[in-house]
Amino acid sequence: MRPKEAIDNIRRITRDMTPEQKKKYFRDYYLGPLLVVLFVLILAVWFIVDTVRASMPQLISGLLVNVEISEEMEQKFTTGFEEYYATLDPDAKKKGRAFVSDTQYIDMKNPDPAQMNPEKLAVVQAQMASGNVNYLYTDKEIYDIMLKAELIDDSKTVEIFPNYIIFTINDSSPEVTKAFRDYILQETGGQ
Repeated sequence: MRPKEAIDNIRRITRDMTPEQKKKYFRDYYLGPLLVVLFVLILAVWFIVDTVRASMPQLISGLLVNVEISEEMEQKFTTGFEEYYATLDPDAKKKGRAFVSDTQYIDMKNPDPAQMNPEKLAVVQAQMASGNVNYLYTDKEIYDIMLKAELIDDSKTVEIFPNYIIFTINDSSPEVTKAFRDYILQETGGQ
């Protein structure tokens, strides 16, 4: 049956119905399929938006090590920085998004406080070496251990009491790194 014929058929069936009967007819025959179609459309749009967001380039990305952050701090590290960087560079939106890995929090605490958990240290080093991480956000204990093991460059570290942002060897670009450093110092009152 063609769409025009189907519409004519529905009009013929509902012509002599009262408004209440028409509502009941719609609920009985069309509401369920309509909700299913709407649900599928919402899922499709969500999938497309999620795919586009995931494929956006990375402006800067951080990894949490022994430190968890609040929603406010996460916002500062991500959309807050993106907005700040957009004031410095008109093409910022094309360059990518700022990420902080709230889903991959790494707890490197070890029963022996003088050492890091070697398996988790390997994960952090792999993230740094792969270029997926531009900075680590960590506490003083891990900062001191990494400094002693010569795994970090102290001159690139930003202190945010009582924690630290350690820029890795995989800095995104000098301009973005400098902008992120300046922004974080401005927002947190760090040194």
